[in-house]
Amino acid sequence: MGYPMAVNLRNGLSPEYTLLICDVNKEAISKFQKQAAGKGPVEVITNGHEAAKAAVNHSPTPNFSRNTAKKKLEHGNNNAPQLTRRKSRLP
Repeated sequence: MGYPMAVNLRNGLSPEYTLLICDVNKEAISKFQKQAAGKGPVEVITNGHEAAKAAVNHSPTPNFSRNTAKKKLEHGNNNAPQLTRRKSRLP
């Protein structure tokens, strides 16, 4: 996501939620941290692996995540969009 979207997200989140940010531009990270000061915690991560670890660690409980995934696998995702083929409109 881009800088403006991250700002909107931090502004819209409750202060008890931690926002994870990642950018190769250290100046952008510093600017964002200053702009978001006092609005809630901001954690800087360096890669997607750290983001995934943080997401798992911030889950309510490991059992909650495991049970949710198990239910999805057992019952399927009924809300997932169905892919259908259209007939060609070309003659």
